Amino acid sequence: MRGIVLASLATAACQSTPADERPADVPALATRSTPASVAELRDALGAALPGRSILLADNPFEESSLLIIERRRPQRLEGSLATGIPDEEPQRFRLLLGNDACKLIHLNTGKRYPLPKTRCRAEPQTAGQRS
Repeated sequence: MRGIVLASLATAACQSTPADERPADVPALATRSTPASVAELRDALGAALPGRSILLADNPFEESSLLIIERRRPQRLEGSLATGIPDEEPQRFRLLLGNDACKLIHLNTGKRYPLPKTRCRAEPQTAGQRS
């Protein structure tokens, strides 16, 4: 019996993962936003949401890996929101790090956009945080 256990352990130790198996992408934070990286992000968002003008901060993804974009609702002259315009689901994006490369995923569609000019690091996980 002892020989069977040792043989099983030796077999398990010799097995390896395939070379093309990649570690999972993890939520990430931008490390240094530059005009080029912000322009690259704006282009990716434009590809994900064609025909929309997107107002973006100078340092997106430096505090959170999640970006939520909502359509601005027009207001009447007196300040109340205009009626008759259907509500639209907010568009959610997450910055990811995988294989030493940053990428943007559109969580509503699952589509991914590479961000080669963007530098990022894994977002620290907190006890109650979920992806």
